[in-house]
Amino acid sequence: MLAGEAQDLRFRFLGIDAKTCATLRSLLPIVQPHLEGIIEDYFQKILSVPAGKATFGANPETAQQIKKGAVDSWVAQLQANFDAAYFKKACALGHMFAKIKWEPRWFMGGKVFVVNRIIEVLTAHFRWRREALTDAVTAVNRLAMLDLDVMTTAYLDAMEEKARARRLQIAESFEGLVRGVLTGLRQASVDLETSAGSMAALADQTNSQAVSVADAVRQASANVKNVAQATDKLRGSIADIAERVTHSTEIAHKGAAAAEETSGTVQVLAEAAHRIGEVVQLIQSIAAQTNLLALNATIEAARAGDAGKGFAVVAGEVKNLAAQTARATEDITQQINAIQSATAETVRAMHTINSTISELTSISGTIATAVQHQETATAEIAHNSLVAAETTSDVVRTVGQVIDAAGETGQSAVRVHGNAQVVARDGSALDGAVQTFYPLDPGR
Repeated sequence: MLAGEAQDLRFRFLGIDAKTCATLRSLLPIVQPHLEGIIEDYFQKILSVPAGKATFGANPETAQQIKKGAVDSWVAQLQANFDAAYFKKACALGHMFAKIKWEPRWFMGGKVFVVNRIIEVLTAHFRWRREALTDAVTAVNRLAMLDLDVMTTAYLDAMEEKARARRLQIAESFEGLVRGVLTGLRQASVDLETSAGSMAALADQTNSQAVSVADAVRQASANVKNVAQATDKLRGSIADIAERVTHSTEIAHKGAAAAEETSGTVQVLAEAAHRIGEVVQLIQSIAAQTNLLALNATIEAARAGDAGKGFAVVAGEVKNLAAQTARATEDITQQINAIQSATAETVRAMHTINSTISELTSISGTIATAVQHQETATAEIAHNSLVAAETTSDVVRTVGQVIDAAGETGQSAVRVHGNAQVVARDGSALDGAVQTFYPLDPGR
């Protein structure tokens, strides 16, 4: 609503004075009977355009309210009583237009339509009084401009209030959104900075552990290589042992064969000694009989006297030979007994040798089998040692890559930490900018 000084300025600028007010009052009885019809024609006109149809066609109550308000407004204007009630009504109509979004081009056009129709009424009434018609038209035009000025100002004030409220709503929404974003951003920057610190610490720890693992793996790789070399030497030793065991087995087999052959020979010798013993016994029997015959011959020779002396000599010789034969056969018997005893011992010894050689052969076979299994196991160990050596080499390379990755991770963590600080700093700057931007409403 216009203040008193502003109203006076408007009145002076538009030329509304006491004469104009008197003229307007005199026109009320002339124009009032036509106002409802003029306003109705105006609404029929605005219903012919899409904007008017969309605004008032679907809201007949609003249209009726505006019609009545327009008639009352013109009556109040023609009464020329420009008091607070008049300005309140004019402003209320402007506020209503703003509320229903009835743009100024339409209500200004409506004002022109109504003024022209009023001028038609006045022209018909003052047809022969040109001066009175001029005063009447001038007064109506000044009144229309005053009402249009007040109503447009009210409309613009209402739209500005709506715009200000909308800006304030947007600002509050923007402030809430930005503050939420800033809160999340600050928290995210804190979390990011914390995570970056943890990541850097973990990267350092990983790097340290990876270095330790690399050293351990290198040592393990060296040990595996040493095992592989020792295993290779062991394979050579086992191969030599296998060769020697095979050779020993062959010798044992030969010894067993020779012992078997010797055992057979000794057995033949024992049998020959036994047969010789039998022959000696026969010889001894013959010698005994010969001795007995010689003794008988000697006795007979003695009986024969001188005639038997020669025969006695022969008998004595035969007796001597028989005695020698008996002694010789006794010696032979003793030798044969010794041979038989030695042969028996030899046979027992050969059996023992054969048994020992058989056992040795069995042990050699067992050793050969064990050596063969050991050689196979050693070959597998050697192969696995080589594979382990290659694997540990790969592990060393992988650990080296882990160390490099840990170093890069640490550098990235440092960069992330720095970026988090930048984000926090930018968030604070944005918060300050929002604080500066937010007061769109000076009265807030």
